[in-house]
Amino acid sequence: MFASKILNVSVLTASLLSAIGGQPALCRSPQAEAHAGAAIPKSAKNDEAAVKAQLSALKACVLNGNAKAMANLWTEDGRYIDDQGNAFQGRASLEKNFGDVFQQDGKRQVEIVAETLRMPSGNVALIDGIVKCKEGGEVVPATRYSMVLVKQKGDWLISSATETPILSTATLNPLQPLDWLIGDWSAVRDGATVTMKAEWVPSKNFIQCRYDIKKPNEPDRTEMQIIGWDPREQRPVSWTFDSSGGWGQGKWSRGHEQWVVDASGVERDGSVTTSTNIYSDTDANDFSWQSVNRRLDGISVGDTVPLKVQRVAK
Repeated sequence: MFASKILNVSVLTASLLSAIGGQPALCRSPQAEAHAGAAIPKSAKNDEAAVKAQLSALKACVLNGNAKAMANLWTEDGRYIDDQGNAFQGRASLEKNFGDVFQQDGKRQVEIVAETLRMPSGNVALIDGIVKCKEGGEVVPATRYSMVLVKQKGDWLISSATETPILSTATLNPLQPLDWLIGDWSAVRDGATVTMKAEWVPSKNFIQCRYDIKKPNEPDRTEMQIIGWDPREQRPVSWTFDSSGGWGQGKWSRGHEQWVVDASGVERDGSVTTSTNIYSDTDANDFSWQSVNRRLDGISVGDTVPLKVQRVAK
């Protein structure tokens, strides 16, 4: 924050399949590039050092609350977009904005960390990184930034900079987009019934689903699923455990009015299942579910037809 803060398988996969039948180049840093090929020319090393020096100067301006010096780190027509989406262009606009923020929030200790620094030409530098702020005695990530610097008359100046907020999991539950799932649901086909109860665990870090399956002339079964969040891949994941001893896992992604789950599992007998499971949003009280690309030990077993799942209670 330069300025604004100063600066399953799947939910129903195993259970529904049981009920209806079937089985279901990263950018390298300049230092890394140096090791990968010929030595970096001395002039390039000097430019890299000059660019990093501008980041240090930016940090000093924030620490000292010097709006004019901070604006002068930009080109005459430089552009800055803060973490609220507000855009400022030109040194006069930048100086006023930074001054207003310093007056409102005071001086702050920040760290401007460059994660990648690329120089596609001799007079352009691209930087992506994180701004960290000192909060309550701790230095914590506050925003991500992308910055373009250009070399003018021997000086490296900021042409454009954009910040986006890093939302803390303490203030935002990443599983909140799946809150619609909470409640009691039911699906019926060919005399078989699956009822599902989905609820938050007390911490709201997981969603727990219980399935009760009834099929004519077969013993009733109960199966379980847990949905959590993978911070490494930044998406929901799920683990499913069926009553026969099989288990599965799924990786969730959001599409247009759909959730798509790439699922894999292991049956009690050791056979392996894979599928793609699609949840199509209809309204708050029902959705359509379908399992496609289903394979058992690598052999295709066909897609299911869409199944309507209805809410019984919230």
